[in-house]
Amino acid sequence: MAFIGVNASAQDVIVKRNGEELQCKILEVSKNEVTYKRWSNQEGPTFAEKKSEIFMIKYENGEKEVVAYESPALTVSSVTPNLSTSVPSEMTLADPTPISNVYLEYTSRGKRKSGIIKWGHMQSDEQAQSILTNDWLDYKSARKDERKGKVLAITGGTLFLGGLLWTVFYIGNYMYYLEDKERYDEEVARYQLVYGYNSDWQSDSYIKLWEERVSSGRKEKNICLCSMLGGLVSGSVLFIVGKTKAKRGHKNATQIVNKYNDEYEKNSKKTSMSKLEFNIGSKGNNLAFTLTF
Repeated sequence: MAFIGVNASAQDVIVKRNGEELQCKILEVSKNEVTYKRWSNQEGPTFAEKKSEIFMIKYENGEKEVVAYESPALTVSSVTPNLSTSVPSEMTLADPTPISNVYLEYTSRGKRKSGIIKWGHMQSDEQAQSILTNDWLDYKSARKDERKGKVLAITGGTLFLGGLLWTVFYIGNYMYYLEDKERYDEEVARYQLVYGYNSDWQSDSYIKLWEERVSSGRKEKNICLCSMLGGLVSGSVLFIVGKTKAKRGHKNATQIVNKYNDEYEKNSKKTSMSKLEFNIGSKGNNLAFTLTF
C-alpha cells in the first residue's frame, strides 16, 4: 500500500463531512486516513482521521484538496453459481453519508459574525476570509452597503412616523387657529358695531389680544406644516433609497457566496467518491463482478 506524506509548516484545516473543522498540523496523508497534531498542542499526541469522514483539506499555503476516498478492495471468493437460482442483474450500494448540497449560506442577521453559514455553523470573519479569499473585500463591501441601506431605511421610517405625528399637531393647531381667527373677526365686528366703523378698533387692547393669538396660531400652524411635509417627504425618500441599497447589497453578497457553492458542486462531481456501484452479471456458467468508483 502506497502512502503519500504531506508536511505542513503552519496551520492546516481539516473539513469533515459533517461540517466540523479541525485546526491542526498535518503530518501524513495516506490512502485511508490522515494523521495530524492539534494546532493548539503540537507537542501532544498524534491523531488519525479516516478519509471517509473528511470532505476537504485546506493547507496553510491556501491550496484546497477535496478528498476522494477509495474503499478497500472488495475480495470476492470464487464460487460456482447455482444455475437454478436467479442471479440479480445489478445491485448498487450507496454511501450512507452523502455530502450536503448546502455548503455556504448567507444571512444578514449575523451582527458580530461574518454572515456566512457553513453547514449550519456561523463562521467568524477569519474563517469567512479563508473561504472567500479574493472575493472577501467585495463581500465586505456588499455587506457594508446592506447595513448602510438598513440604517437609511430605519432613519427614513422614523422620519416618516415623525411626519405623521406632526400631521396630528398640524391638524390640531389649524383647528385652534380657525377658532381664534373666527373669534377675532367677531370681536372686530362687535367693536365696529358699537363704536362705529370709523373708530380706531385696532388700538383696543382686547382686540389686540385676539390679534396676537391669531398671529401666534398662524406661526405654529406653519411650523407644523413644514415639519409635517419635511418628515413625510424626506422620510419616504430615505426609506426607498435605503431599502433599494440594502436589497442590492444583500443580492451582491448572496451572489458571491453562491459562486463558491457552484464551484463546490463542480468539484464534488469531479472528485466525489460518494457512490460505490457493485454490479453482478452472468456470462455463460460464470459470474462477472464489476466494481465502479
